[in-house]
Amino acid sequence: MAERYLDRVHADSFFLADGQAVEASVLLRVPAAVAFAKWTDRCWFGAAGKTLKLDDVRPTMHGQERVTAIAPPRADGSDNIGSVHFKLINQGTWLEGYHAMVSFIPDRTNPSNTLVVWAVKFDPSRASILICCGGTVLRMLMRTHMNQMLQSLL
Repeated sequence: MAERYLDRVHADSFFLADGQAVEASVLLRVPAAVAFAKWTDRCWFGAAGKTLKLDDVRPTMHGQERVTAIAPPRADGSDNIGSVHFKLINQGTWLEGYHAMVSFIPDRTNPSNTLVVWAVKFDPSRASILICCGGTVLRMLMRTHMNQMLQSLL
């Protein structure tokens, strides 16, 4: 599937990276370009109505995240996969670091449907390993948060 990504280099790098993995997804009944706009507005900016740019930074409960790559889906009905990549730049107590990829996967049979997949790979801190059962509790909390954010797109 990596060959369908508009930014294949960053997608391959993410798929090959180590770390504990967490993933959440939602099927939206909109084209990929619309799903991308909804995600950037509601999940990244919190309904601020801004345009996502490379090196944009936002605060999170885990520290600060920075956008490292953007490949917006094309509005031409192609089945290419758009993506956004970001990483943790100032970690908090629970994570040594993480990187994430949000993929906007158009349905090949119906371009009006898009599967949005939010995947994170992270390295837990020593405190997280000791207190959060090796990262298990942290994975559960992250997945719950990601699912809630994605459900806001419906």
